[in-house]
Amino acid sequence: MRSILTLSLPPSRIAALKKKAKKRGVTVSYYVRMVLEHESEIISEKELLARCKRAEKNYREGNVCTGSLLQFMKKS
Repeated sequence: MRSILTLSLPPSRIAALKKKAKKRGVTVSYYVRMVLEHESEIISEKELLARCKRAEKNYREGNVCTGSLLQFMKKS
């Protein structure tokens, strides 16, 4: 069973939601549900920056993977 949720948003935010939903070919309602379902997978800008810094450090130190990812996956 579903319940109705009413949100109060400024017109600019509503326009942005409509644009994003239209770009994906879905309704605004579906787009919001999709964002909420995947919210736990979203990382912050701070976390993204930290991951980039770790990756750069690994690259400078030569800790990189060589070869094809597909080759690696076939070994598993």
